[in-house]
Amino acid sequence: MSKVLKTVAELRKEATRLKIKGRSKLKTKKELVKRISDEGGNVYKTLKRSRKRKVSRKRRSVKKSRKPKRRSVKRKVSRKRRSVKRKVSRKRRSAKRKVSRKRKAKKLTIHPKKAGKGWETVIVPEGTILFRGENAKRANTLLQNMSGTDPRPTWYTKKLDNAVGYIPSGVSGNLYVYKTKRDMKMFKFNSAKNVNKLFKMFHDDDTKIFQGQGRGKRPQKSRGWTMTDFLVHMFLGDHDAKPNAKHYKLVNGYPQVSSDSDLKRASTMPFDLAFARWLCHNGFEGYEQKDMKGKFIKIFPQEICICLPHKNLTLETVLNFPKGAGKNSAKSKKFQDSLKSARKKLQGMGYKV
Repeated sequence: MSKVLKTVAELRKEATRLKIKGRSKLKTKKELVKRISDEGGNVYKTLKRSRKRKVSRKRRSVKKSRKPKRRSVKRKVSRKRRSVKRKVSRKRRSAKRKVSRKRKAKKLTIHPKKAGKGWETVIVPEGTILFRGENAKRANTLLQNMSGTDPRPTWYTKKLDNAVGYIPSGVSGNLYVYKTKRDMKMFKFNSAKNVNKLFKMFHDDDTKIFQGQGRGKRPQKSRGWTMTDFLVHMFLGDHDAKPNAKHYKLVNGYPQVSSDSDLKRASTMPFDLAFARWLCHNGFEGYEQKDMKGKFIKIFPQEICICLPHKNLTLETVLNFPKGAGKNSAKSKKFQDSLKSARKKLQGMGYKV
């Protein structure tokens, strides 16, 4: 008697009866037949017996008694295979985790050298009003989403126009108004003395620091930088120390500046973040930078970096800005209107801005 395969609908019913896992993913007839056969199911239609070929009751009973046994054996085998595969995959995953942990352990994100004493510092007094403007959808910089004692360097400013300027022009944004809870001891950024001390301290240190961009799901991959690389870029606006530079000179192979006005600011997130983390792990509560000469802009605006914002700030109020109100150009009418509106609202709340 010739065998005829069941239809797709009948095969799906058979798969449901056998409770085959992942049966919804089996799309084609071929896949259904193979999987049901592996699980010991019946993939053929039950045809009416012709009068010439009658099967005796004994043979039918034998076949019926054998089928469940074959199915159960196949099911046991398949279950064993699945359990073995699961164990292997778990071992592989755990091995990968161990390897990734070892790789991460080798890549330092904070320089191990201690800062010591003798630095110029500034105090940001209790009750200081600070602003931060950003995309309305961003949530990782909000105080309620920070916890613990691990430093979370975050940047703020005392200047309203600077904060509004950080709101992207193409999206809606928020202006957050904060107040400091207590006095904070900050590293003085605009200090020739501090910068010269940093260069002397790190000029012969080749320790590599690996710092990702910190944005999105995939941080920026890097070859690693030394602290001197960070310092030259942040305080001198160069990629490498040059012997013929006008605003600094090389002394014993490392840069030195003669006054605070010789400093030139360039900002790149991985560099700023790595330097801020080092400060946070060495007794500082952040840094304060006043207006400086910029590498890419004439004046780099004032900013304050705070190591533990959720421990030192309270949120006073939030102003919402519609799409297009952020800084596309400082001279644009939209920006000036949004800045004027923000100043008027804050003055109405009693803030001196």
